[in-house]
Amino acid sequence: MNTTGKTIAAITTAAAVGTGVLLTTMQEPAQIEQEQPPAQFEFVDDIVPIRVPLYSVPSVEIESIIAETPDIETNSIETPEVALYTGGVIDVDTIGSVPADVSTHTVSMASADAIGVEGLGTDIPALQAMQTVLSASMRDQRMLEYDQSLTAGNKAFAEWMEIYNSPLPPPIEHIPLPRGIRMIAELRSSEHAAANLAFYRQQGYNACLVTLDGTESASKALRLVALVRAAGMSPWIAWAGPEKLEWSIYQDPATLSRLLRAAARASDGYLVAWRRTSAHLVAQDAPYLEYLVQQVRMANPAIYVVGESYYGQTWENLPHVNRRGWEARDNVPRNQSGILIAGIATQGYAVEAMLRSTFARWVAAPRLAMVLGDRAYYASTYSNGRSFLSNLRIKQQLERRFLRAGCAGTVTIHGDGSDRGSTLMTVDDLGKYRIQ
Repeated sequence: MNTTGKTIAAITTAAAVGTGVLLTTMQEPAQIEQEQPPAQFEFVDDIVPIRVPLYSVPSVEIESIIAETPDIETNSIETPEVALYTGGVIDVDTIGSVPADVSTHTVSMASADAIGVEGLGTDIPALQAMQTVLSASMRDQRMLEYDQSLTAGNKAFAEWMEIYNSPLPPPIEHIPLPRGIRMIAELRSSEHAAANLAFYRQQGYNACLVTLDGTESASKALRLVALVRAAGMSPWIAWAGPEKLEWSIYQDPATLSRLLRAAARASDGYLVAWRRTSAHLVAQDAPYLEYLVQQVRMANPAIYVVGESYYGQTWENLPHVNRRGWEARDNVPRNQSGILIAGIATQGYAVEAMLRSTFARWVAAPRLAMVLGDRAYYASTYSNGRSFLSNLRIKQQLERRFLRAGCAGTVTIHGDGSDRGSTLMTVDDLGKYRIQ
């Protein structure tokens, strides 16, 4: 390295050290033949140090610090003699010089009723015993956390406990599910039901799911079923409810029985799980599931009964684990007619492979595939910007894919699955907004 290069390197190194950054190289560069030496110049260090004057601070000498304490005149205070409380009177001797006209006073005890919780001594053990029974009886422990109706004072729940404690009824007769079902879901209101059912009938759908949550009367349920019949479609029913863990599935069993029986008499099929009763939100216990199936079959011995196999977040498939360890979870009664395959209802799933692996135990059973569309909440939270008809074409493509994979039929959701909006595609009730 020539003198200039060494000088510049020294300057660069010094500057780097001053700033805390030092760039180094492991070896000197190779010499280039016929390199012309750069012009020589003299480096002059003209940096002059700054002179900073120093200042002295005069010292101050403090001889002493004296804290003066003012004189405080104290008076003698006599400690009173207090007599023991007897007979409701407290005698206090005079303190110092007290005027003679100050007399003693009588203190009386006021009566006060004890404040307590009625039956507390017996309720706590009963509640503890009930909690133990529920923990042992219910597969899905989320019910204990979210369902506030599970109390000893709930008459309806007490009746459910009687059902839980009774032997299971005999299995229903097996009635196999036919192929070719193309169902649209779901119908809850009648305002635009006739027109929209006619639209779907023209699209080739031949069945419609009417969902119940206990708020409707039996007569209203029958009107919805009749609207489906009038459209030339097959009516199906499901005990559903909103997708909220706080919503109790334990409605009064007698009232629920009357509702299901009335609707089942006029219907062709029954889905045992939908929305709140899906495995996504509850693993139905056998006493609960079989009781409802019995009510439906007693009303209509020929009705199809379809169970559910769901792949997704459940009580056992914990969230936020990248689906590691997830399995398809079932709500399936004995001798079911077929199985609803749920949880792979959108694009992005290897349908054929999952039907052979994740849902392998149901390969031999007639299967209905749930279809949602492009993605979950495609018109709300995760809007794809497509029109109603464009999204419907995506759904129909998925339907054909499930049929090619061996499914006996499909159940297609009318909206985007959110069911919390105020437009045609964000509400799953096909009777609420007119299809334009």
